[in-house]
Amino acid sequence: MALELHQAEPNRPLYIVAVQSDELNRWLTLAGIELGDTIWKSTLAELVSSVWARGKWGQMIISPGMAADIMVVNQAGTILPLHQLSVGAAGKLVGYKNYGDCKPFSAVKNIATGSTLKVHRKIDRLVFHIRLGSETLLVDDETAFNTWMKESDQWVQLGALPIGRPFHPHLFTIRESESHLFERLKAQEAPFITLHKIETLLAAKYDSGNVCIKTQSGNMLSLSGKESRDMIVRFCDICWSCGICR
Repeated sequence: MALELHQAEPNRPLYIVAVQSDELNRWLTLAGIELGDTIWKSTLAELVSSVWARGKWGQMIISPGMAADIMVVNQAGTILPLHQLSVGAAGKLVGYKNYGDCKPFSAVKNIATGSTLKVHRKIDRLVFHIRLGSETLLVDDETAFNTWMKESDQWVQLGALPIGRPFHPHLFTIRESESHLFERLKAQEAPFITLHKIETLLAAKYDSGNVCIKTQSGNMLSLSGKESRDMIVRFCDICWSCGICR
């Protein structure tokens, strides 16, 4: 029986029957995953951390969502999302899986295709307490690491700012509709905010609609909720022909 990937149970063999998106099919091919391959689906139960990345282009903390969309090729030649690189490992930028959403982000640091990103550290999911006048707002790490202020010729992230230092938002590199902070600030002529406190959110997950697929050879790819609906799979019929069940 064929069904959409998001409907399939995790941690059991599945066959890819069809892919209903040319863009997804392109990324599957780059990641070495093809129609007919046997895959395992897992939800992103592991923490998808923010990634502190460095390179000749500079350094920045890349939010969990961006780290899942930035595709790199590691030293073994495997294409995978940045967040799946281990600390100390490096990969060369192949592209952005959802480029339309990532285009503002890519323009900030101008990280070109082929640039090396080395994972210096992974950072647990965080919640930021932001002071806006007499009010305190809670901001997630996706927003904090995609909210920027320009100082001289440098772009500075809200989430990387010292506590108590004044911050004037100039740029958001996520969809404005996804940031309640943007909605609050855009109505103010001269928004002035400070970072008051940072807390770790240990049990947070990037997006419960996202899944990860893995092949027998170890190739992996993170898929959004929409992408998991664009992939059609069927359960293994235990024919013993491929040897996976043995």
